[in-house]
Amino acid sequence: MTDIPLVRVNVLHGVTAFLQQLDVPIDRVLMEAKLSPVILHEPDTLIPLKQALHLIETAAAHAGIAHFGLVAGQQTQIAKMGALGRLLCHSLTLYDALQTLIHLVHSYNSGDRIWLEYQEDTVWLCRRFIYKLEAEHPQAVHYSLIILIHLVQLATGIQWQPTQIHLPTYPVSNTHQIELLANADIQFNQDKTAIAIPSNLLSLPLRSNFDYNQHQRERDYSSLHSSDLKIIFLESLKQIIKSQLKQGYLSIDSTAEILGISVRTLQRQLSGENLTYSYLIDQVRLECSLTLLSDPLNKVADIAVEIGYRDASNFTRAFKRWTGISPKAYSLNHLHIRT
Repeated sequence: MTDIPLVRVNVLHGVTAFLQQLDVPIDRVLMEAKLSPVILHEPDTLIPLKQALHLIETAAAHAGIAHFGLVAGQQTQIAKMGALGRLLCHSLTLYDALQTLIHLVHSYNSGDRIWLEYQEDTVWLCRRFIYKLEAEHPQAVHYSLIILIHLVQLATGIQWQPTQIHLPTYPVSNTHQIELLANADIQFNQDKTAIAIPSNLLSLPLRSNFDYNQHQRERDYSSLHSSDLKIIFLESLKQIIKSQLKQGYLSIDSTAEILGISVRTLQRQLSGENLTYSYLIDQVRLECSLTLLSDPLNKVADIAVEIGYRDASNFTRAFKRWTGISPKAYSLNHLHIRT
């Protein structure tokens, strides 16, 4: 179940920071992208890439800014990109940082591909989403472009600006109003994102301004390499279902759309884990109801609504099927155990 691209939530911190500056309600944008606001407190969580890309496009629509991705990208700090960000910031040289990114990006964003192309005295830093997602998500492409430029600037300093850029998106007006791009010859409608870097910059040491010891380095490498994408995908899928229980987006068609895959692909992936979609929904509903029932102040009728049942009696029947007892009996038993 590893062929559905996943990305870590902290890649979006530049987007949320910019929305805050604009006083755009972040929770509303998240819900429209079918993401729970809870993810903002879990920055290392992996979510479906298609969902993250949709969030950036939704945020751009709310902000009403044509070059939203370029501006939001400027809010992004490499150091805030979790384990990968810390490893990049503490690379020895720019070349070392680029190689680290190339080798570890799949553990951070399994839908991204990054590589270098050499051309005389220039090195092109290239990236492309798998499944050709660029066409539908130009703001995300522009957002990631600025992040890559920021990575180069860890070695060169903020005064450096690229002079040649290729983008796989349609032309965007006013790009030269963005200071980072003021001197760039930007070629649109290309087959990938690419930034020209003079080869003599690759040996520049990075400028790190925070402590980072060997223990932290090893822990960050371990956290990226040890990710079990099968488990992570299932947890991400459960999170999607959980966030939509009350809103009613429970059909397998809606969930497949969020993931950016066909219903048949989702069914095949679940079948490979000996699961069905209906069983997964029951599992999420049970987990949520057990948590809510642990608080004696929560009423059964309210819990039923919270997990997507219009009728409390339907919830009671389902809960008995899952546990063998009624929600009320479970709540009383839990209270008795605690006291």
